[in-house]
Amino acid sequence: IEKYDKRNKSIAYAGVLTIGEKSKKMIYAYRYMRRIDIMNLDGTLIKSIIRKPEVALTKMINGNFDIENSTLCYWDIRATNNSFFVYYIGHSGKDIYKNNFHVQCFIEEYDWNGNPLNLYSFNRYISKFEIYQKQDVAVTFIGNLQDDENPLIFYSLEKK
Repeated sequence: IEKYDKRNKSIAYAGVLTIGEKSKKMIYAYRYMRRIDIMNLDGTLIKSIIRKPEVALTKMINGNFDIENSTLCYWDIRATNNSFFVYYIGHSGKDIYKNNFHVQCFIEEYDWNGNPLNLYSFNRYISKFEIYQKQDVAVTFIGNLQDDENPLIFYSLEKK
């Protein structure tokens, strides 16, 4: 995709991607910027979602990207036929470790046109997530915790 090929080759532009089979759209969410791009399948940008508060630009140390102190934004993404879900962290790696993984994180749900649908809040960091949705009635998030005693978390919410 021409737009992304010409970018500065920096980890700051790293992100996560999903494709909607029914919608025929791609979603690219940035790991170190609070931005989500919606594109058609040939890579043409349809819409950018820039959420507030915007996160400060990534931090640098001696000209190198500072992963430990930069704010993590969209870390994971999943899609269904009706919507997509992006996992927003909003904390630096240093903050996550300092708080023993007990930081507030969110999963934002959008329709395929970029309209916000739901916001799900978690009181701890999860490293990855998966969703299970049965007939658009309930959403269950299955998360991978950084905890040897309790490696998985299950969170269900009825749709309203």
